[in-house]
Amino acid sequence: MIKVLKMDAFWDKTSKIIQEKISKQNFDTWIKPIKIVAMEDQCVQLAVPNKFFKDWLLDNYCSTIKQSLKDASGLDVDIDFVLSKNQESAAETSQKQS
Repeated sequence: MIKVLKMDAFWDKTSKIIQEKISKQNFDTWIKPIKIVAMEDQCVQLAVPNKFFKDWLLDNYCSTIKQSLKDASGLDVDIDFVLSKNQESAAETSQKQS
C-alpha cells in the first residue's frame, strides 16, 4: 500500500511539472487520464485509455513526460505505456461477442 501511495505522489508531482509546460486543455485531455501503475528499476509504467491515446502520446508528449519524470525523480527513466485494464477487458468482451 505504501508503494502505491509513493507512486501516486510521484505521478502527482510529475503531473504538476507537465501542467506548467502545456496548455490546460491539452493537459486535461491527454495527461489527466494517465494513471501510474508500476515503477521498477528505472521504468515507469503508465496506463492510458486506448491505443490511439498511447500512439498520440508517443508522438506528441513522450519527451515532455520523460523530462518531467526526470525532473520529479532526479533519474533518467524509461516510459512504458500500457492500456488500462478496464479498456482491455472491454475490448476482450466486445471481441468475444462478435
